[in-house]
Amino acid sequence: MSRDRLGLRMGLLTLLGALVGVVAMTAFGMRFGIYLGEDTGRVVEALGRVDRERCASEAGDRSDAAGIEIYAYDASFEALTVGAPAIPEVLRARVRAGLRYPAELYAVQPWAGDMLVPANDSGACRYLMARWTSVRLQKVLRGELSLALGVLIGATTAVILWLELRPLRRRIEGLRRLVVRLEGAGRTHTPERQESPGSSGAPLTRDELRDLGAVEAALERSIARVDDHVQTIEAQRRGLETFLADVAHDVKTPLASLHLTIDELAAHAELEASELEASELDEAVRRLSGDVVYLRSLFTNLALAAQFRGGLPPIERVRFDLRGIVERVMLRAQVLARRSGLTLTSEVPEAPTWVWADESLVERLLENLVDNSLLHAADGEAVAVELRPRDAGDGADGFALRVLDDGPGVPPAELPRLGERTFRSDDARRRDRHGTGLGLAIVGEACARLGWSFALEARAPTGMIAVVEG
Repeated sequence: MSRDRLGLRMGLLTLLGALVGVVAMTAFGMRFGIYLGEDTGRVVEALGRVDRERCASEAGDRSDAAGIEIYAYDASFEALTVGAPAIPEVLRARVRAGLRYPAELYAVQPWAGDMLVPANDSGACRYLMARWTSVRLQKVLRGELSLALGVLIGATTAVILWLELRPLRRRIEGLRRLVVRLEGAGRTHTPERQESPGSSGAPLTRDELRDLGAVEAALERSIARVDDHVQTIEAQRRGLETFLADVAHDVKTPLASLHLTIDELAAHAELEASELEASELDEAVRRLSGDVVYLRSLFTNLALAAQFRGGLPPIERVRFDLRGIVERVMLRAQVLARRSGLTLTSEVPEAPTWVWADESLVERLLENLVDNSLLHAADGEAVAVELRPRDAGDGADGFALRVLDDGPGVPPAELPRLGERTFRSDDARRRDRHGTGLGLAIVGEACARLGWSFALEARAPTGMIAVVEG
């Protein structure tokens, strides 16, 4: 299969032009040779009939019906015949060079040609020149020769154009291949975007790829997609810089706290057991536990956020009992709750709550909600986890998972923004050194991938409720 039809058409045009040129020149050469041979024979025969002894007087009378006129000249090529034309310089040069029957043909003169021959070796009449006319020979010279030359020039021009346009053709073919790759990349990696009027998001067909206008339009669409990518990447870069700055700030505080607490414990280890205050030790352990849990949660969420940004593999849904997830999360969270002086309770139904979902993603989701409530709660406050069945509509069984706390909560105006990455309310920043706002954003994205709903509600008189329904 040919790579492109442009090259094929140019090659066929060049070959056809060359064939026509060869045929035309061959036909012209054959006709011209036949007519020239016949005319030359007549001229030589007419010159042979002139009496060399009386050529000066007889030459002027040798104008025959065949259109041949004969003139006599002396050794200096001066005319001896009245009204004789001057001998063309080219014929004089050929005679001096030793040619016996030099002739010159004309395509634009009224006569067809001149032939100069020696007459006598001595005496006044030294040369005879015959001038003849030939309608058919002039027709060949003026008409068919022009046509043959035109065809030959056209074929030559086609060859030159083909040779010159080959680099351009290769570049055009390269552009077409680039368009195919860009169109494929745009359909694979670019989200759907609003196309401009008159444009089409469908891949280009082979016929469209041969249309430079369609190629140009596809390149413009690809350039627009590249611009969108650049803007998106730049926005992501700025967001990442801001996010990393926030994370660096939030990580620095618990790391410093860990360092300080470990130093305090090391100093206490050098004291006598009787001098060690139990309350001081308990407070140090509480701080260590809270900082470690926070750092673990932060880095786990960072890894999950990077996966969300880069595109997670398809969710592997399995059927499992949601009560088991609540039990495992509660078992781990109880350690932090006890160390922090918090009350952590759970309420689950007696019957199994079956769901089809990604088990590890659901566990991370619930762990984020519980950790978020525990890390922002004050000493003596309570956090509760409730799992209840609900009617999901169309006779399907659903569930409602709620995490409640009686902490200070957030202002109502800031409640809708708690699901945004890196957002934390001003009160929360002043109240607690922990938090990047990433945990709740991960919960929102996980629910969206699972097809569940996620909402945050204010709890009266204080506190907040996180609700996940599926």
